[in-house]
Amino acid sequence: MTNDIHQLQEYLTEHPKNPKMKVKLLETIAKRRKMLRYLRQWDYRRFEWILEKLNLVYKPLPELPHHITRKDSLRRLTEKYCNELVQEKLDIYKKELEKLQKDFYIEKAEKLAFIREEEIACGLQPSVSEEDIADAKQKAREYIYIYIYIPIYYNLETIQV
Repeated sequence: MTNDIHQLQEYLTEHPKNPKMKVKLLETIAKRRKMLRYLRQWDYRRFEWILEKLNLVYKPLPELPHHITRKDSLRRLTEKYCNELVQEKLDIYKKELEKLQKDFYIEKAEKLAFIREEEIACGLQPSVSEEDIADAKQKAREYIYIYIYIPIYYNLETIQV
């Protein structure tokens, strides 16, 4: 096929006004391009070998430009709005959970202390250490400081981000 293309090109240099041969040349080039495209998809190693042997440079066709339509724009805007709405709700829920962490750590410290006392009373080796109880109390103090003292001191409700 490449040989046919070279022969047609030579013929057209001698007879440039022959329209049938021009069409045949363009069709042959398009056919070779199509076959190379398929070969590239199926067996890339052979594709490279053929390009090397035939001394060809393969340039893939550019992608068609994306048409901007009203429907696509509305879909993207709707998706963006929904994602923002979901993220806003997740942020609110996260803040609620962070506020509940203070009570959680206080309750955790109390339960760990109770478990430790019960294990000692039963004569078992305690599975809860004093450090675990102290850590839970410390985290409870940190959350009390973060959610009670800092907003009062800095008046965070009036600060605009």
